[in-house]
Amino acid sequence: MHAEGARLASIQRLRGIAALLVVLVHAIDLADRSPDAGALAPLWLINDLGASGVDLFFVLSGFVMTLGLDRFTGPGGWRRFLVARAIRILPLFWLLNLLLIVLIGTIPDWRSAITALLLLPAADMRDFYFPPLWVGWTLAFEAGFYLMVALAARSARPAVALVALVGAASLAGAVLQPSWPLAQVLLNPIMLEFGLGVLICLAWRRGVSASIRSACIITGALLLVVPRLLMAEVVFSPEAGLVIDGTLSFHRVLFWGVPWALILTGATGGADRSHRGGLLHKLGDASYSLYLSHAILVALIENSLAGSGAYQAIVTVTTASMALGLATHRWVEQPLARLLRRTGDASAPTMVDGSRRVGQA
Repeated sequence: MHAEGARLASIQRLRGIAALLVVLVHAIDLADRSPDAGALAPLWLINDLGASGVDLFFVLSGFVMTLGLDRFTGPGGWRRFLVARAIRILPLFWLLNLLLIVLIGTIPDWRSAITALLLLPAADMRDFYFPPLWVGWTLAFEAGFYLMVALAARSARPAVALVALVGAASLAGAVLQPSWPLAQVLLNPIMLEFGLGVLICLAWRRGVSASIRSACIITGALLLVVPRLLMAEVVFSPEAGLVIDGTLSFHRVLFWGVPWALILTGATGGADRSHRGGLLHKLGDASYSLYLSHAILVALIENSLAGSGAYQAIVTVTTASMALGLATHRWVEQPLARLLRRTGDASAPTMVDGSRRVGQA
């Protein structure tokens, strides 16, 4: 088996890439309001692919959750898993939602508040009410996948059960096409991206040859770019609502999920002897903080960049987002995690999550 540190270094760099892609697409969106926005035309492909950072996050989540799944089998394991995930995800999300509410001075709809509390749209009957920190819509799918992981942990063969659950939920959503937002999330075909991560982890455990790893990276990179170049006239909106209702879910799985899954296969297949430091690795460690906090930055400065040059706006937003994400990780997320560990059960099983453990990442 490959060294854990080497394997997880690759995962962290991919997390850094995923977070940067999301930041970049939002930076370009803001720059598109600049007087010289026409100068951004050559960046259409980068802008198009930027939203695929979310799909990369989903594939990575499937891999990492499967990596530690065996630690949560046995009596009560599913409960420990859900508690560990809640401790890892919710406190920072709640805190930054409150911060955004205070900074913009707008009281959210009660259904939006419930979505922020639970991640899942439990109170939404017709439309998905985004949490105040709007990028949290992706966490609804993460939460749905975690419920599947918890169910699979009760099985004698948890990884196989997890693949079956993801496949069944995706198929049910495609056939039933539910209108209730909670069902749209739990039965969404986008769940297949988590399933791809599960399959990659199973393949990794069996070992992937160097030639296959190289072929996967090359093929994945080509599949990310070439179809869009050949179909440049096709408008592929990354709008969240078209994923939530399932309209573009299969599209994203095919054009973004599969290529990133191939790249992940190549990146994690062999022993990675490169140094675990560097900016990209640091951004991977801070990817959750970066992903959440950059949305606050965007909300606060979106009206102040109207007179800026388009490329200046991109550089400003991207650089400021990275700085804020790293600072939030160091001064908020990590201290909060340490506090929760001190008040939690230190003897409870942990799950590998990036380069650290649950509650430490």
